[in-house]
Amino acid sequence: MNLVMLDIDGTLTQSYEYDQEIFGLAIGDVLGGPPVDANLNGYINKTSTGVTEEAIRRITGINPTGNKSKR
Repeated sequence: MNLVMLDIDGTLTQSYEYDQEIFGLAIGDVLGGPPVDANLNGYINKTSTGVTEEAIRRITGINPTGNKSKR
């Protein structure tokens, strides 16, 4: 098993720009869509989880949390 850690909000490492780029590519790849914009300024919840959930909603139209979406 391979494990990749992405720290897009800079809490663990100072590799912010690289992590954002790779995060956007990874989310798009996993969801079968284009790379997502991982610039945190474009998201409501600026954490890795928040950006991931919002990216899933944007690409698939499905709310991954099961709660009603504020689209």
